[in-house]
Amino acid sequence: MPESTDFTTWLADWAAVVTAVAVLGAAVFAWFQVRVVRETRHSQVMSAYYERWGEEQLRTARRLTARTSPQEMLTKLETALATDEYYLMVLIPEFFEDLALSVKHRAVTLEVVDEWIGGEVASTWRRWSLVAKKAREGSPSQPRALANFEALEADVLALQKLRDLPSLRFQLFGSKKGELGTRLTGRSVRRG
Repeated sequence: MPESTDFTTWLADWAAVVTAVAVLGAAVFAWFQVRVVRETRHSQVMSAYYERWGEEQLRTARRLTARTSPQEMLTKLETALATDEYYLMVLIPEFFEDLALSVKHRAVTLEVVDEWIGGEVASTWRRWSLVAKKAREGSPSQPRALANFEALEADVLALQKLRDLPSLRFQLFGSKKGELGTRLTGRSVRRG
């Protein structure tokens, strides 16, 4: 009798090990599937934004507002109020507000936005910042006008500064390039 009990125990132990390995394998497979779905979603969302950025109306709006100071932008917008030109011009901050919400809710990564259009985010926010400030002050219903766009600009600038830190640390302290960025963020943040 004792031999069959040992065999039964041994068999139960092996069954538990096999089950644990199978569950672990399934979890790893599921994790990879989630990553693939997330990357696919990011690609689809960025593709939609890229198409939208190239649409005729948005290109026209960019031409209308290019190379203007914040004060000129405010004046231009107030002059064009309730005209077709006004509705074209506001497509730009609406685009960046939508993009910022996508980053905020992780439909798109900040790194991808920075690589694709990061410089444009910062320069466009500078042009529209006075308009946002005026909208916030002048309308109780708009206390957070373009707040997501403003946050996106701040995040893009912070990411760009963080990318500059590893090379600065390398120059000052002779440490390995990228070490500081890895320590601060848990991943390397240096470019090419």
